[in-house]
Parts: sequence; structure tokens; C-alpha cells
Amino acid sequence: MAGAITQNPVGIGYETVKAAYMASKGEKVPANIDTGFYYYDASNMDSPEIAAVLYD
Repeated sequence: MAGAITQNPVGIGYETVKAAYMASKGEKVPANIDTGFYYYDASNMDSPEIAAVLYD
């Protein structure tokens, strides 16, 4: 396998709270929200940004 894609749990949490806040203010919330992802492989999986979102 050359690499993989992982979700961005920090982005998911941020966008969830942001959408909830917008909804509570009566603002329109987008139907689809891009919460982001990361591509990783052997060259970057030890970087702090990637390591924080991977399971041990």
C-alpha cells in the first residue's frame, strides 16, 4: 500500500460546533460541510499533525 487517507477529527469537531452555533443563531447551515482529511504514507505518518489523528 502506497498510503492512506484519514479523517480529520479536529476539523470534524470544529465544524460541528460551528454549525450548531450558526443554527442556534437562526443562520443557514450548509447541507454539506467539508471537515477535511489527511493523506499519509511512510514519509509523513510520524509528523505531529498526522500522528495525532492515527490510532496506535
